[in-house]
Amino acid sequence: MEDKMVLSAEEIERLSDDIYVRPIDIRKIEQAVLQSPEIREALSDKKRIDWLADPSNDGNVMLPRDIVLQNPHSLRDAIDSAMEQKT
Repeated sequence: MEDKMVLSAEEIERLSDDIYVRPIDIRKIEQAVLQSPEIREALSDKKRIDWLADPSNDGNVMLPRDIVLQNPHSLRDAIDSAMEQKT
């Protein structure tokens, strides 16, 4: 026969208090992540690429003609192809 431990409500409450884990504030974590220099740089790069990729902007991008013709659907894909070609 198995020995079973039966706890009183008070003992359960005491144990619960002992193992309490502080709640995580996701907003604080998000704020800390967004303050990271690497993340801020990546977000800035994303804004730049989004601006360049927008067909309605007045910016210019120089890429090899054949790569642009192979990727008319996406400036990002054209940049990736140009980067692969150079390495």
